[in-house]
Amino acid sequence: HRYLAFLVKLLGVRSVFTFNFDDLIERALLAEDVTFQTFAMEHGGALPYPRLVRDALTVVKMHGSTHALLLDERLDYPLAYEYKARFRDLVGRHPLLLVAGFGTDERRLFDLLDTTLAADPESEVCWLHFEGSTPPVLRQFAARFAAGGRGDRVRTAPTANPGLAFQHLYVALAGRHPASRVPYPAHVHR
Repeated sequence: HRYLAFLVKLLGVRSVFTFNFDDLIERALLAEDVTFQTFAMEHGGALPYPRLVRDALTVVKMHGSTHALLLDERLDYPLAYEYKARFRDLVGRHPLLLVAGFGTDERRLFDLLDTTLAADPESEVCWLHFEGSTPPVLRQFAARFAAGGRGDRVRTAPTANPGLAFQHLYVALAGRHPASRVPYPAHVHR
């Protein structure tokens, strides 16, 4: 979460969408003095209007927060057209969507990614997955968007530690390790 906060600053990320209900992303952003606003979509309700999220980094909690979670059979319902259209408006034109810390069983996520990739031929997805080889459902999803002469619009990469992947990405882009406002905890190898 801290490296996500570092990347947000480095890359000028405008939106973070999370299906988690915890506040770890928000705590990391606060620790690194990143100004943001949070929209917790109570019970997975309608997404915020795009004009509300243009002025600051926005964390959108897609399934609500700790007091009004979406945890019932609605998780299996197809997403409404209006919901998907609002998501496309929120991510803007030609987004690069990074998916991390996520299994391949979240139907709602696939629906949003599918809709975004189909509507915008310049949009791309990078999916970090835990499995050593690309899961079949993710391989099939990527294959649907590999045709058309533009190359692979869905890229996948195995990682056992998304935080470490974010760290490597930050170092590769910035050419240095980030300076944190809080000390790094000591790690003792045994």
